[in-house]
Amino acid sequence: MGDLQTRGAIVEGMDTEGHFTVVKAQVPLAQLGNYASSLRSFTQG
Repeated sequence: MGDLQTRGAIVEGMDTEGHFTVVKAQVPLAQLGNYASSLRSFTQG
């Protein structure tokens, strides 16, 4: 979540669904250019 916040995200909430945590946030599209790569490195996959 810290990475989203550094990208200017407004976190609207978090929910637990089974073994997963779902984060609901609004992020400026211009800030998401490299997010998929960042997410893979954070989650190792």
